[in-house]
Amino acid sequence: MINIGIIGIGYWGPNYARLCYEVEDVNLCWFADLDENALNKIKRKYPLAKTTKDYKDLLRDKNLDAVIVTTPATTHFKIVKDLLLAKKNVLVEKPLTANLSEAKELKRLVRKTKKVLMVDHTFKYNSGVRKLKELIEKGELGKIYYILASYSALGPIRKDTDALWDLAPHWIYTLNYLLGEKPLFVDAKGGEYLKKGMKDVVFLNLEYPKKVLANIHVTWVYPKKDRSLTIVGDKKMAIFDDVSPEARLTIYDRGISLNSKDPNFADLQVILRDGDVVIPKIENKEPLKEAFKHFLECVEENKRPLSDVNDGNEVVEILEKAVISMKRNGAPIAV
Repeated sequence: MINIGIIGIGYWGPNYARLCYEVEDVNLCWFADLDENALNKIKRKYPLAKTTKDYKDLLRDKNLDAVIVTTPATTHFKIVKDLLLAKKNVLVEKPLTANLSEAKELKRLVRKTKKVLMVDHTFKYNSGVRKLKELIEKGELGKIYYILASYSALGPIRKDTDALWDLAPHWIYTLNYLLGEKPLFVDAKGGEYLKKGMKDVVFLNLEYPKKVLANIHVTWVYPKKDRSLTIVGDKKMAIFDDVSPEARLTIYDRGISLNSKDPNFADLQVILRDGDVVIPKIENKEPLKEAFKHFLECVEENKRPLSDVNDGNEVVEILEKAVISMKRNGAPIAV
């Protein structure tokens, strides 16, 4: 039995509370939040759990094995640091921290305390994304040319962060996971249309090894909910659409090639290939639940998570470089 506490009961906290009752061998012990009304509401639903406005009460509970942190990113460092020093295993929402120096310090603390620190990079536990990674590793798509990704909708608008730090982490860690490496260069441009000083739309470009280019578009100001990823290879192309209930992953046997015997391409022939469109069967599993189960497994076996502190550091580093690029009018920044 793993004793769990939850710090932060805004949006994600109640979701994790639900999972604590859906997954076996979990005992939900604590809720911590500054909002007393939120605590009273959650207490009515989960009366056996204790509540507090001071998260340090969880540090003092020697029977508590692990804590889930779903507070704003600017608070992550202090809370997670305190938890690690109190010998608690931690699952924290993305991004890991609000800057790279804090992320590096947490990485050092994980090595020192030997506790589990997992970042909730949920797409890594998505069946569609995992199937896509399998296809890439098998060479089904061939050489990857470029990637287009969008994480956009009409709201919700955050007060504590901007669209870059709120939305871009989803695709940054997903691309790193799919390609098996981090980008070499980052450049970004952003717009402030709703509130001065707050980027509500960002276009982020990542250049990976082997000349793979990726473009990520994130915004709170968009006519529809769009969580799509398009990968173009020289053999096949694929679209992952997390919003589509019928076709989360679609594989297109389509492509284009150039053929010419003349070194100057005087007799250039353009060859189009338009083959089958395949929608592979994807397991219908809740990604958040799969991530939570993986965290519990890591706690039980004291093993490194798939989305560990190193992953968290990579994402924060890329976000920081994107901020620098925007301040320099979109100049490429080495990672």
